[in-house]
Amino acid sequence: MNCPTSTLHKPLIRMALASGLLALLAACGGGGSLSEPNNDATISGSLVKGPVAAGKVCAYSIADGVQAEQRACSATDDQGRYTIRLQSVNPAGETLVVAATRMTGRYIDEATGTQRPLDATLRSAVRVLPGDEATVMVTPLTELAMRRAETSPARLHEDSIDQAMAMVATAFDVADLRQTRPADPTQSSSMQAARGERNYGLALAAVSSLQANLPVAAGGSVTLEHALEELAQSFAPDRVTAQDLKFKAALQSFLSGPRNASGVSPAAMSAAVSLQMDVLPLAFGVLPAVQALGPQTVTTPPTVPTDGPACRVTVSQPAVGGQYYFPMTPHNFCVRKVQAQQCEVTTMQGLLRGDKLYNALQGPAFGMTDHAVQPVDTCSTGADSTIELG
Repeated sequence: MNCPTSTLHKPLIRMALASGLLALLAACGGGGSLSEPNNDATISGSLVKGPVAAGKVCAYSIADGVQAEQRACSATDDQGRYTIRLQSVNPAGETLVVAATRMTGRYIDEATGTQRPLDATLRSAVRVLPGDEATVMVTPLTELAMRRAETSPARLHEDSIDQAMAMVATAFDVADLRQTRPADPTQSSSMQAARGERNYGLALAAVSSLQANLPVAAGGSVTLEHALEELAQSFAPDRVTAQDLKFKAALQSFLSGPRNASGVSPAAMSAAVSLQMDVLPLAFGVLPAVQALGPQTVTTPPTVPTDGPACRVTVSQPAVGGQYYFPMTPHNFCVRKVQAQQCEVTTMQGLLRGDKLYNALQGPAFGMTDHAVQPVDTCSTGADSTIELG
C-alpha cells in the first residue's frame, strides 16, 4: 500500500537518509579513521655492550637476504634503551634487521672501566606484525649470530636468523639472545640475576677482555670490530678449539679482576657458565656446516698462563693499631708463584707480613683485618700490585 508522505515526516526522512550516507562513507574510509587498519608497530629493547648511551638504533627491511631500506630510528637513553616506531608494517608480517649505527654511542667497558665509543656495527633481527610491541636486544652476541646467519645460502632470512640465534645462545649458555637483557656483571645486582641474564653479561665482559688482550698494530688501536672478527673465527672447525680456549681465558681474566661483581669466581666458572662454542661450525637446520679456514697456523694459548700459578689477595682494611691505624680502599695484590693449596687466608697472612707488604702499600701495614684470597692462573690483569715470592 502506498501511503502519502506528510509534510512533518519529510525532514525526518531526509535526516535518516543523510545519516545513512554518512555511515556508508565512514565504512568506506571517506568520513573518518575509526575503521582504517592500523599497520603501525613498535620495537623496543636495549643496546648493550655495557649499556650504550646516546646511540642510534634503526630498523631496516630485508631484501634478497641483505639489509635494505631504512624504516625508522631511535636514540638510546643512558641505559641503552630504545623504542622504534614503525609505520606501514606488512599485514602478513615481516622480519626486520635492527642495527646500531657504528660510532653513535658510548659505553663503559666492563673489563677496564674506561668509556669507549661503539666502534662496531651491532645487529639483531625481529619479526613484527601490525600492532605488535616487539622486544629485541642488540649486542655483540646477536651480531655474531647475524654473521653466522649470513653463511646460509639465503643469507639473512627468518629461518637462518632464528637458527643462528639459537646456536649462539647455546654456545654461550644464554637462554634467549633477543629477549634476555644482559645483567651488568660489574654491579652487585647481577648476583641476583637469572642464570641466562648473568651469563649474557659475563659473555659481553669476556668480549671486553678478549679485545683488551688482542695485539695492537703500531700506531693503531684494537676495536670492538676486531674482537668480533676474532670471535667469528669460531665458525671454522679448524679454529673453534683455539677460539674456545681464548674466550675462556678472557672470561677468567674478567672474573679474576677487580671489576667482577657477579659473584662467580674463576674456580666456579665451569659450573656457572657452560660454554659450547664447538657447536658454532656445525650444520644446524638451514645453516650449513662451515668450511675450514686453513692453511694458516692456529696458535693455541696455553691452558695455564705462563706467569702463574698465583693467588689474588684483596685487602680492605690493613691496620697495625694505635697512631698507625689507617683505613683504605680495597687493594688487590697478586702473589706469585703460589700453589693453589697455599692460597688460603692463614698462609697468605704469614707470607704477606713484612717488607713486601709494607713496600707494596707504601705505609705501615703489617696486619690485615679484612681480606679475601682467591686462586688465579695469572697476574696479568686486575692487580694493583704484584708480589714476587721467588
